Amino acid sequence: MKTLKHAAAPGFLLLAACGQGDRAPGENATQPAPATASVEGKQTPAAPRTDLACDYPVDGARDTAASVLARFGKQARRATIAGPEGMELAGVVLWPGDPAREVELIIDDERPGEHIAGLRVSGEKSQWQARGLGIGAPLERVVAANGAAIGFWGFGWDYGGYVSDLGKGHLEQLPGGCRLGLRLDLAADDPGQGEGLMGDSAVRSDDKAVAGRRIFVDEISLNWR
Repeated sequence: MKTLKHAAAPGFLLLAACGQGDRAPGENATQPAPATASVEGKQTPAAPRTDLACDYPVDGARDTAASVLARFGKQARRATIAGPEGMELAGVVLWPGDPAREVELIIDDERPGEHIAGLRVSGEKSQWQARGLGIGAPLERVVAANGAAIGFWGFGWDYGGYVSDLGKGHLEQLPGGCRLGLRLDLAADDPGQGEGLMGDSAVRSDDKAVAGRRIFVDEISLNWR
């Protein structure tokens, strides 16, 4: 199986500490347990963490498939993850079947040890965010967070919507050294019915054809390669 690499050409931006003890599944070994809140004298768990980071929910610089499976226990399983053009990627799924929390991890097949190369989240019910951007965030918010115009591939094909150029903006490198990848999509009620934004061609967020169009974040990925 081939793992997709980050590149200026279309593709995923991945893509484009062991031991369970008493640690809650999904907690990074270097992170404290979630805080609790008191309600009428009773301790209740805090809401699950939803911000993606270079060390959460996994640390691709250190984690392997084995360490993830050991730490997350029943909340992780090996899986074959679908890629573009019929590609199949070896991976691990965290919180499988939970549309709000599910995360796909891609295993690096180019070095020994089954290290984690990248992760991705998608689906309109996903609660994950990266740098304040979640699934459904409009293109205008992405550009504002980046502080610079971005480039992406036209819609309607296997690599459609992948952000290919962050213009050396704020989103180019995340704290901790991993890279952020985004895939955009065009809303079904786009006023231009996709005109000027379809196919294997580069598009920029500041192009005239983009103004007023309903474009939003459809997929978020982190890449440690």
